[in-house]
Amino acid sequence: VQCSNHICHSPVSDTSPAASPLRSFGRFELRALLCKSARSLIWRVFDARHGQELTLCMPRDKPNSAPALEHWLRMAQGAERVQHPNLASPFEIGQVENWPYVAYDRGLGETLDERLARQPAPLPIDAAGWVAQLLEGLAFAHEAGHAHRDIQTASLIIDTHDKVRLIGLEVAQEVFPANVDFNAVTRRAVRESAEEDVLCVGLLLHRILSGKPVLEENDLQQVVEQMQPASPRMGREIVRLGWETP
Repeated sequence: VQCSNHICHSPVSDTSPAASPLRSFGRFELRALLCKSARSLIWRVFDARHGQELTLCMPRDKPNSAPALEHWLRMAQGAERVQHPNLASPFEIGQVENWPYVAYDRGLGETLDERLARQPAPLPIDAAGWVAQLLEGLAFAHEAGHAHRDIQTASLIIDTHDKVRLIGLEVAQEVFPANVDFNAVTRRAVRESAEEDVLCVGLLLHRILSGKPVLEENDLQQVVEQMQPASPRMGREIVRLGWETP
C-alpha cells in the first residue's frame, strides 16, 4: 500500500489481518492490520531504520488542508507532552505525503485484542483492573484538554505484568471544513468527545465481560451511533449484559 488518498480503504480484511512484506507506508513495512474502524487504523509495522517493530496509529481520512494537517500534528504533539503511567508515550509522530501518524514501541505490550485472542475469558477482576487503569490515564488526558475519539479494543496495550497503556490519543481528530478557525471549535469538540470516550470504555468492558462484539459490531464508535439517547442520530439500541454473562 503506497501513500495515496485511498490508503485508508485498503482491501485488508477487518476480521483477518494479513501480513505482507510488500506493503509499505513511507519507510515502514506494514506487517499486520490490527484494527480498522470508521475513524482510524492501527498497524503492526517494521521500522527498518531502527530495526524494530512498532504499532502505528493513523486517521482513516487524510487532513483536508495544510492548516488541518498542521492542527493535527500540533494536537498530537500536545498529547505527547501529557505524561501518565497509563498513557503510552509515542515513539514518533510524523507524516508521509500528508498522512499523519503516531507510532509506539511494540515492546510496550500486546493489544487487548491480542490478549483476548490468547485468553478469551479473562477473570472479571482482571477486566476491572484493566479498565480502571484505562480510566486513570483517560481522565488525566481529558483534564489536560485532550480526547481520544476512537477507543477500540486495539487501543489498549497490556504488558506481561498487566499494566495497561492507552495508545492513539488525538489520532482520530474531528473533521472540520478546510477554512475553519480551529482555535474556536477545538475546545467544545474536546469536551463532547471526552464524554463519548467514557461511554466507549463502558462498551469496551461490556465486550470483555460478554466475550463477544457489542450489538454484533466490532467498531465501538458504530455501537455508539446505534445507542440512545447519546447518539445525534437518535439511535434506538440499549446495550445490556446478557443473562448468560458469567
